[in-house]
This record gives sequence, structure tokens and C-alpha cells, in this order.
Amino acid sequence: MATIVLPGDEIPPSLLPASRSRPLTLGPGLLHTPPSAITATLAGALSTDTKKNAIWLEYNGGRYIPAVNDLVIVTVHHSSVDTYHCAITPYASFATLPQLAFEGATKKTRPILAGGALVYARVTSASKFLDPELECLNPSTGKADGLEPLKGGMLFDITLGMARRLLMKDNMAAGTVVLEELGEKAQFEIAVGRNGKLWVNSGSTALTLGVGKAVTETDQKGLRIDEQRKLLNKFLGVPFAVSPPQRFSPPQKPQAWSKPIDTKQWSAACIQRFPYPAASRNFTMQVFNNPPPVESEDCLYLNVYAPAAPAAGKGRAVMFWIYGGSLQFGNAGQQYYDGSQFAAYEDVIVVSTNYRTNVFGFPSSPELSSTGHNLGFLDQRFALDWVQRNIHAFGGDPAKVTIFGESAGAFSVDAILTSFPKGSSPPFRGAILESGQYSYRFSPPVNNVPAWNSLAAALNCSSATSNLTCIRAASATDIKSIIEHQNLIFNPIPDNITLMSKPAEMRTSGNIANIPVMSGTNSQEGRVFVVGQNDTAAYLNATFGAFPPALVSAIAAAYPLGQNGLNAPYDQISQIFTEYIFQCNQALFANASAAAGIPSWLYYFNASFPNTQGFPGAGVYHSSEIPLVFSSYTPVGTTVQEYALSNFMRGAWARFAKDPANGPGWNRVGSGAQYGAPGDMDLGVLGDRLNAKGSGVTVVRESEVNGRCGLFKPVYDAILALTGEGPTPS
Repeated sequence: MATIVLPGDEIPPSLLPASRSRPLTLGPGLLHTPPSAITATLAGALSTDTKKNAIWLEYNGGRYIPAVNDLVIVTVHHSSVDTYHCAITPYASFATLPQLAFEGATKKTRPILAGGALVYARVTSASKFLDPELECLNPSTGKADGLEPLKGGMLFDITLGMARRLLMKDNMAAGTVVLEELGEKAQFEIAVGRNGKLWVNSGSTALTLGVGKAVTETDQKGLRIDEQRKLLNKFLGVPFAVSPPQRFSPPQKPQAWSKPIDTKQWSAACIQRFPYPAASRNFTMQVFNNPPPVESEDCLYLNVYAPAAPAAGKGRAVMFWIYGGSLQFGNAGQQYYDGSQFAAYEDVIVVSTNYRTNVFGFPSSPELSSTGHNLGFLDQRFALDWVQRNIHAFGGDPAKVTIFGESAGAFSVDAILTSFPKGSSPPFRGAILESGQYSYRFSPPVNNVPAWNSLAAALNCSSATSNLTCIRAASATDIKSIIEHQNLIFNPIPDNITLMSKPAEMRTSGNIANIPVMSGTNSQEGRVFVVGQNDTAAYLNATFGAFPPALVSAIAAAYPLGQNGLNAPYDQISQIFTEYIFQCNQALFANASAAAGIPSWLYYFNASFPNTQGFPGAGVYHSSEIPLVFSSYTPVGTTVQEYALSNFMRGAWARFAKDPANGPGWNRVGSGAQYGAPGDMDLGVLGDRLNAKGSGVTVVRESEVNGRCGLFKPVYDAILALTGEGPTPS
């Protein structure tokens, strides 16, 4: 039996869908009141969709009954002698509109209206026994007073309640300021019909659609006044290149659109790779690919999230997001990457882009030219170029672009950064790197040719005149199956165009563009990567066995079991993994940047919440900061601390994007006394510090967090030596 709720009722958590992996989607009639309350704005029956993790109200919006003096928008259906017969609603008889009931109308000057024409009119007669009658003039003055045929523009359906509120003189009392807010920044005209119709017209189709969408969204979602002031437009699935691209070929510019395109839903993900065995494959998909999207080679699309109100000056700051996924999987359509909150509350534009990964993005065929291997990176740059050429149409300033990414997305950001030499002018002015970078690697480059040859053999392409041509002709499904079952890895290859061969040397020497950077890691990155590992000695030997036993012993001694939360071997292993793979080389990146004169900020994320846990006991795991940065976490179970910390982090990221030179709001790396802080107090801890809960930033000495990083210097130095780069800074 359906649950009936009334306006103001709070929906108990027991009635909400309970997906851990997907944010809750609220539909019409429901409102999220931070941090976690969900209340009804209408009377109706609760409906849910567990697959989509969505909940909404089914309600009867009522039928319009004409009343004298109501202003209505009608559609001319047909005409007879001296009369137009007009539809007020789909279910009522036609209203009559005399052809002379217009200002100044005579038999010679009366308007000639065809079927389908829109007219703004007043009801002059209404009876349940007779057809309604209309007119388009004020009987007292004989003037139209705005009642007339409506030319051009677009018609939107709204509820009767919304129509009544829009027609009230006091917008604040009516709780509808959306048109007033938009009207302060753009010119457009509207007509509101008491019969649930809104007509909007302007000199721009985009503006007309934006105004109509803003009003209908306010109506359907029951937005409060403060929320109406934060309305935005989403453009999902915008093609930035020819799609599908030719397999194993660089992206190409798409043809100009000859008609409007549908941008209401995310595009398919590019083909992803989740290798076997089944247990690890399923776990990875549960954490990072849930729910699984449609996959296709037709995937070169991006998404734009922009405030509905027109931008002031030359336009808003733009944040260009590159997702992670080890360059093997990922897609821009994940719910956690939804840029709506950034656009709505920080007045920035967010662009997220798909790009090809695994063998589809990084093929290692010897038949390809040296510049034809890193197609995924070319996709990213192609999308970035699209932003430069087109973002002004969405209210963005192409001179105010910040690129940001997480994990492999942060690796990609650093690859882009180091590809622009000192003195050059990149198409961005700031960069944010979350849990990843390229300059200080934890492993040497890998030869991908054996993986390519294995793929060719599995597809019976080894004996072909051109195995590249043969693999191009194979089905994507077969290729995906082979690279997953045989665990074939395809990574980018240094080409000194999209991926430099000596990035650490370039960064240390300052031979890269001077672009302010903000970077950081999470306190328990490794927990998601070492699930099931419980033999610390075996892990240390597998990871550091090529180095002197004294070094391995020193590392083991630095992470004593039973202290500082390391209660089991799994905790030890995950913390060593965290600091060696992510934290310490991220600190090297931040400090080397600062030493080279590049403005640099470093953060350390240290907070976990039940509604962001990808698996039991996940803690502050890899990628867990993303729902807080984007404020895309599910509202179910949100705590006051989580809500406040998310607002702070989202604001800090946006502050950096708006003014990279001045940073996110805490001390710059290496700033010391310049900021009035003693010593090296230049690390911003986001969230908890020691036993204190935090909802903002606490600036601490970097040594408090990175005190064990010196242990890994010999390892990093050995890896850099393989590429002919000097040792890491002391």
C-alpha cells in the first residue's frame, strides 16, 4: 500500500532507497534540507525506484476550471465567422475569442491567426453550462494591457499552483524569486497563464530555454527562495569530437550542428577494462563502477554544468574535470562527478569529459607512429580545446580555466602541466591534483608491446599483413573480453608531446609553465587496493625486496603493529601503500613545485562518513574525497560535520579556480613566515586531526603527516635513475 504524505512531513529513512554506491535522487514533491532531512512539499503518494536509487511523489496537480478575469494562454484551434475557437486545456471545450476583441481591431485590421497560434487573453465569461469566452483588451480602457497574440518564444507547462504564485504581486510572499533573479542579469519577456502555461521569449534560444527550465525546475522540485537563486543548466552528452572515432586513431573535430541536439542525459562510457579474477573484478566494479554504465566506442562527449543566470563581465571561471580509473576505466557520467553543486553554489562552470582508456586509448601497436599511442591524452586535450573555443557560449571565460582530476585524472593533469615548457601559455591558469601526479613515479615505465602481441594472437591477427588493421576490424566486445580475461595492461608511452620522458627533472629545474598547483591525498588511500592482504612481511618483500634488507626492516619498524590505528597487518600494509604510492610522492611534487617558484598548496584529507563508504571498513580510502568536493554524496545519513566539511572543500576548490595565484585559503607550501606561520606550517588538513573532528581546514607542520617519507627516498631515486633523472630533493 502506498504511503501518503502531506506538505511538511519528513520522510523517515526506512522509506528511502538504500543504495550505498549511488547518491539518492529526489524527484518532484520532495526537498532535501541539509544536512539529512527530506521533506514533502506536496501532498501525494511516495514512489521509489531502487534501481535508480530515486524517490518522488505522485500527486494530482488538479484541473484548471476557468474563472472570470483569469489570465490564460490559449492555443487557436480553428476559426469560424468572426470567432476564434481556442483550447484552454486539453480536457475542456473550446473557448471563444471574438476576432474584434483586440485593441483597435476592425474587420480590416483584426489579427489573422492560424491554427496553433498562441494568445494571451482574459476570461470574460465562465459557466459550467456554456463555453468560456475570452478577450484581449481591458474593457475599461480599450487597451490591450499586454493581452495579445504571442509571437515567437516557447511555451512551458507549469502546475496551477506555480502559475498562481507567479501571478502574485509580492514575489517574496509567493516564494518565487526565480524570474526576478534572472531578470536582473538578462532581458526576456514572459506571459503566465492561470491555466498552467508559461510563455518565454528572448533574443536567444539558449536564454529562452534557460528561463523556462529554471521556472519548471523550481516548480517540480519545490525549490526554496535560496535554492532558486542557485539554479543552473546542465548540458549532458555534448560531442567534442567525431564519435565514434576511428579505432586506434586520434580524435577529429565534429561537423557543425545543423539543428539542436539533445543534451539531457550522459553519453555512454568508453569501453572499460576490469580484469579477472572474478573476485577482484567484482570488487573494483562495486567500488568504482556502480551502477555500471552503458559502454560504447561512441563515447567522445563532455558535460557542462553552468549557472542559469547570465555571467557578469567576460564570464565565469571554468573547472575542467578529468576522472580517474588507472587509465583503464572510468566515465564522466558518474553521479559523483555531477558538477551541479559547484555551478549552483560557487558560481563556476564545470566541464567533465570522457576519454578513451586501456587499449582503446593507449594502443601499443608498433605500426602506429610515435605520436599515435596516447589517444586518451589526445582526447583530453581535444576536449580542453573545445572549451577554449566554445565555453563563452555557456557563460564561461576561456582565460579562467582550471584543470583538475583525481588518481589517473591527476596523473593526466600533471602530464598536461609538464608538456608546456617555461614561458609558454597553456589553455588553463591553474591545476588541482587529487591523489595522483606523474612527476615522481612509484614504478618505471612499462613496455606494452607484449600485451599488444598477446591481444593480436588471441584475435588470430598475428599472421595478418597488418595486425593493426586486423584488430581494428575485431568487435569491441571480443577485445574487451580478451584484455580482461588475460589481464592485458595498456598504459601511456612517453612521446615527449602528451607525456614527457623526464617530468621530475623538468619540474625540479622549473622548465615548465608557471601554473599554480593545489594537490593532496587521503589519509587511507591504500585500503581499497590491498583488501585481503594480511602478510606484512610478504608485502614488503614483494614491494621492496630489490633493496637492501636494512631498508625493508626500517620501513617495517616505522609502522609498528598495535600503534596509531595499525591494529592488524591489513592496516599496516594499507598505510605503507598509502604513503609510498600516494602521499610521499605527492609531497615531493608539491615541494618541488614550490622550490621552482611555482605557487603550490598541499592538503591532506582525513574524514570518513557512513554514506561515502564504498565497502565495509573503507575509511578515508582512495577517491572518498570526491563526493565531498562535488557535494554529490547521498543526503541519507548526512551528518552536520559532513555537510559543513563538504561546503568548505567545495568552496576551497572554487576559490582556487577563481584566483589560483591566491590559492584555496591556507598557507602556501614553503611560505613560512610570509604568512605568519612558524617553520613549515603549510599543510592543510581537511577534516579530522588527531582526536578532534573537523569541518574545515587546520594548518599543520608537514612533518606531522609526512614524517616517514624519507624512508622511501632511495626507492624513488632508483626509479628516477632508470629514466636518467636526478635524485629527489632532500
